[in-house]
Amino acid sequence: MQKKILIADDEPILVEILKARFERNYYVITANDGEEALTKISAEKPDLLILDLLMPKKTGYNVLSEIMTDGIYVEKMPKVIILSARGKELDGGMGQRLGADCYFVKPFQLNELEAKVAELLKDLP
Repeated sequence: MQKKILIADDEPILVEILKARFERNYYVITANDGEEALTKISAEKPDLLILDLLMPKKTGYNVLSEIMTDGIYVEKMPKVIILSARGKELDGGMGQRLGADCYFVKPFQLNELEAKVAELLKDLP
């Protein structure tokens, strides 16, 4: 079964670039804000989330916090990669406390993101 990735970012061009790059190997779901991301996470239960921190309606922090507390994932939490233009260590630390596996600062190297996605998903059934 193909693994699912949700890409949530309010930059449509970045979402399209990432979708085109990842849909070769994964089932890709996209969202343009935090509220839409939560709706799609609840419906689709992706294996990995790529979340922007600063999105309209709900931030990436809000999305992480809500999926940690609302029971969407009963058995295991998804892997989480945070993307953000904010490069402060505080942001990355906050994301990790909320369950993020890693943090990429924009602009980032696409091949490094692809490698991290593959690494995080390789051991999932």
